Amino acid sequence: MTPLSQFVRNAVRPGVRALSAVPKPAATKSDSNHPNGYSFELNETQLEFRDIARKFVQEEVIPKAAEYDRTME
Repeated sequence: MTPLSQFVRNAVRPGVRALSAVPKPAATKSDSNHPNGYSFELNETQLEFRDIARKFVQEEVIPKAAEYDRTME
């Protein structure tokens, strides 16, 4: 595993654990809003986690990715 992927994995892992403790599943039974009866929309916690992950990638990973690729770190 490269240092960059290890860094990203370690940075994201606590958030993943926090989400796994959320009692509500992403797919919840709904009565009539969806044709098949399930909603696969993200809940508020999942949306927040997604936004944090996007921000991290944009601010920390993308600016350094080319250098890590060149140095094989």
